[in-house]
Amino acid sequence: MPNKSSWSSNVGQFFGLPVRYHFLLVIFCVLIFAVEFHANGGGYRVSPGTALATVSMLLISIFIHELSHLLAVRDVGGSIDEVVLTPWGGLSKFSVPNSSAKQVFVALAGPAANGLIFFLGAYVLIIAGHASLWQ
Repeated sequence: MPNKSSWSSNVGQFFGLPVRYHFLLVIFCVLIFAVEFHANGGGYRVSPGTALATVSMLLISIFIHELSHLLAVRDVGGSIDEVVLTPWGGLSKFSVPNSSAKQVFVALAGPAANGLIFFLGAYVLIIAGHASLWQ
């Protein structure tokens, strides 16, 4: 099986856990800025605000998703070796006790965090008047 850490670089340590980022995450973030630049006609008048907000939210949501998996692994008594952040989420090297319930709990922790992010974001947009449930 290929090494999950290949094509990635070290970010540093987070609570003693090695964290890396995959090169495709960098390319994806650069592409977000390129699309923003092109969509606004290029030139000196383009503000990177939307691209910066998009990239920031992408990185924050990936971080929260992976953090929830890692907290779940520690909660069930597993061990974590490494995390690689990618544009599609993260690749974690960890071991979980051989229990179906514990493995399902760890697997669902990340999507549950994404669901909370979604509902929080929807709530904020509705309160701010930028979205409606009835339109």
